[in-house]
Amino acid sequence: MCDSKWSPSSRAELAPGGQGGGVAGGQVYGKTDKGIEVTENKVSVPDFNATLAYALGLPLEQIVHSPTMRPFTVANKGKPATSLFA
Repeated sequence: MCDSKWSPSSRAELAPGGQGGGVAGGQVYGKTDKGIEVTENKVSVPDFNATLAYALGLPLEQIVHSPTMRPFTVANKGKPATSLFA
């Protein structure tokens, strides 16, 4: 059981209709045990960002700068979940 009031798992929906960025419809990615702990295909925040960037065709490894000139990459070393795409 999770000791925190925040579950270690959450969900996101990617809409494939029209401008879906190549996401194949009708999929479920990952599993939890009763909706709490991730048991299959865990996606970190950097992985989720990398997946969105991949769908948008953004360069994942390119170093860009924030308005305060802090260097970063869009995916922050995350890996896109490419199996979501058609």
